[in-house]
Amino acid sequence: MVKKKEGRVSNGEGSIRKRPDGTHEIRVTAQDALGNKKRISLYGKTRKEVIAKRDALKVEEAGGVLAMPRQVTVKDYLDSWLEHVEKDLKPTTHQSYKYLVDTHITPRLGHLQLQALVPLHVEGMQNAMLSDNLSPRTTAYARAVLRRALQQALKWGLVGRNVAQNVAPPRKASKEMQAWTPEQAAKFLDVARSDHLYAVFYLAIMTGMRRGELLGLRWQDVDEKNLKLHIRQNLVVVNHRPQFIEPKTSKSRRSIHVASETMQILQQHRTQVAAQKAKARERWQEHDLVFPSSVGTPLGTYHLNRTWWNLQAEAGLPRIRFHDLRHTYASLALASKISPKVVSDRLGHANVAFTLQTYAHVYEDEHRAAALDSTQLLKTRKDEDDEEKAG
Repeated sequence: MVKKKEGRVSNGEGSIRKRPDGTHEIRVTAQDALGNKKRISLYGKTRKEVIAKRDALKVEEAGGVLAMPRQVTVKDYLDSWLEHVEKDLKPTTHQSYKYLVDTHITPRLGHLQLQALVPLHVEGMQNAMLSDNLSPRTTAYARAVLRRALQQALKWGLVGRNVAQNVAPPRKASKEMQAWTPEQAAKFLDVARSDHLYAVFYLAIMTGMRRGELLGLRWQDVDEKNLKLHIRQNLVVVNHRPQFIEPKTSKSRRSIHVASETMQILQQHRTQVAAQKAKARERWQEHDLVFPSSVGTPLGTYHLNRTWWNLQAEAGLPRIRFHDLRHTYASLALASKISPKVVSDRLGHANVAFTLQTYAHVYEDEHRAAALDSTQLLKTRKDEDDEEKAG
């Protein structure tokens, strides 16, 4: 009987050799959680034992938990983590994560070994950011990104604990809600009426749609017969380039009823777009957008914002952000006794509780009316009957 020859098991599975001391060794190439390839030797008393160790190593590799060298820095890990999560994030979210990592986290913590990171380092990062006059919100966001990254490292078995969880974020300064009164909103629309972007501002005030939702709106999403607008895509800017993405949540993917007046304004605007298209001729790039540029491409936010600020100044109104038109709609709708649930659905909020919390100031008059004196609050049925008889 011919003795089975020791050696390579199969392609890519490593090779086995019997050492002078009688033990068996298998050498395989594996990739750690950071994507680094390395050559590893495994030992066992028998051929079967080293093959079992080899298979266990492959399971670790496939799960992304293969141990990494201790000298890996926070920078090395965060760079690899950003690549890992890119496919699962919205482009704008990944861009913001990368900006915070490259600009704020890595410059302060990147030189440290990942496994040597302690809560005091995270605390120091936050203090340094605040000392550099960065806002508590930006500082808290950087901590949140680091916490998410370290949570993944914990799942992969690369660290023993998530040190960012043991550090409290800085207290965020509350920002007062900015919104126009009905008179101010009406004055702005009156001034903007002759501008080519009038329909954008009108729709923002009348529906509370986000800027990206407005600029991503297509004519195929405008249901003239049923007086509805369907929110099916957003326009975002990633690395200075416009991209269309689907709304992040089911609440954001919604349909909004509009008044017949709103649909008439959109029809008038469509005539204006058709004239733009005819003027552009072969330069026109068709995207079916309701609010395109002069050549059919996505409307630039710089152009929109410049028009927005100029019209505000012309109207002599308090300076607010474009996003505050969303707050203006919500405040005016709630003040007009529209159901909070309906307003929440139209805005695409996650739930009505968030809407009520955000726009609690609208109910100031109701809170004031609830301050009853004892004769009002403790009024009995008998008192009401006596009043009716006396009347």
